[in-house]
Parts: sequence; structure tokens; C-alpha cells
Amino acid sequence: MFWHANKMRVVGLDVGYKPAVIAISGSPGFTAQGMETVSRNDYMAALKRIIEECNSSKLF
Repeated sequence: MFWHANKMRVVGLDVGYKPAVIAISGSPGFTAQGMETVSRNDYMAALKRIIEECNSSKLF
């Protein structure tokens, strides 16, 4: 799980012209790292999977 000191990580979505990038924040919530690059048409399934894996309730 992606838990640290009872802080939940935030999942971010950057939908570009063609690819979409899904990122997750670091444990303090100050920085983010790219998790996956997906096609703009298929990003919802990947986003749902990553949110569930990270047990996140926050999306940016």
C-alpha cells in the first residue's frame, strides 16, 4: 500500500493532446511521480486501477 504516517497519497491526472499521464504524490504530498502513461482513450480504466491500488480518495 502507499501509506506513510497515516497520510494518503493523491493521484493526479494530466490529459495531454494524445497521451494521459497518471501520477501519485509522495508521502508528504509535496511532489509527484509519474506512474503510467496511457492513451487518452483508455485512461479511465488505468486511473481506476491506480486509485484502488493506492487506496486514494483524492484526485487532482
